[in-house]
Amino acid sequence: MNATPEPAHLDEVAEINALLVAAFDTYSRRLGREKAGPFAWVEEAIAAGAVYVVHADSGLAAVIKLTDTPAEESTTLDILAVAPAFARQGLGSALLDWVENRARTAGRTVVKLYTAAMMTHLVALYSRHGYEAVRVGPHLDGRDPFPRVFMQKSLVSMAAQ
Repeated sequence: MNATPEPAHLDEVAEINALLVAAFDTYSRRLGREKAGPFAWVEEAIAAGAVYVVHADSGLAAVIKLTDTPAEESTTLDILAVAPAFARQGLGSALLDWVENRARTAGRTVVKLYTAAMMTHLVALYSRHGYEAVRVGPHLDGRDPFPRVFMQKSLVSMAAQ
């Protein structure tokens, strides 16, 4: 499997939604939701060029959704979902590196993300990759009462400052 993400295509909407549902099942149940998805934003985000996928012989292995904010010189990692069959094999870490490299290449100085505070294993993963918590609080759209950990990583080295 080539772990390099490629832009998603509109004919992959169903497969992307299936991966997101499978990947976020535990997350959704912990948030008190019956199940994840389907995700209405997928088609529009693909059309905007914001969704990337990793293909495996058996189908999709991962989905990434990014939002670039040039005015803030930042990239937000909105979604990083790894198919359960590929979990805990280092793919998520490799994709975090890819996101950071893509952001640097695009001239961004910060990568931002958030996760539910109760997903302590994800907070730990992001922390191991150099992300720092900048705020803990509710999701900005108020979709549920569970706190999120908003994190970011500076892509500017200390030597360059």
